[in-house]
Amino acid sequence: TDSSAIRKHLLSPEGDHSGNMVQNVESFFGSLPQDEFEAFETDLREALINAAARAQDLGLQGGRFPLHQWIDRRMGGELRTSKDSRGHCEVALINPDSNAAGNSVAEGE
Repeated sequence: TDSSAIRKHLLSPEGDHSGNMVQNVESFFGSLPQDEFEAFETDLREALINAAARAQDLGLQGGRFPLHQWIDRRMGGELRTSKDSRGHCEVALINPDSNAAGNSVAEGE
C-alpha cells in the first residue's frame, strides 16, 4: 500500500472540518487490518521510534519531541499541520493531487 491509501480514506478538501472529515477518518482506520501493520505503517512506526530514540539520545526526556514541529520544519513543502476545533493536531498534504511518495528528496539525489 502506498500513500494513495491514506489520501483516499483520510484527506478531505482543505478546510472541511464537517462530519465528512470524521467519517473519512473512521473509514481510513476501518480499512486497516486489525491484526497487523500495513507496509506504510511499519515504515512510519520504525521512523517514529528512531526519531524518539534520537531525541532521547540528545537529552529530551523520554524521547519526547514535537512531531508537528518536525513536520513543519522538515516537510513544510509537502505536508502541513493544523489543529482542529478540539486542539488535536492534523496533518494534510499541501497538494492533495500530487503523489507525495514520489516527491522525496532521496529519489532526486
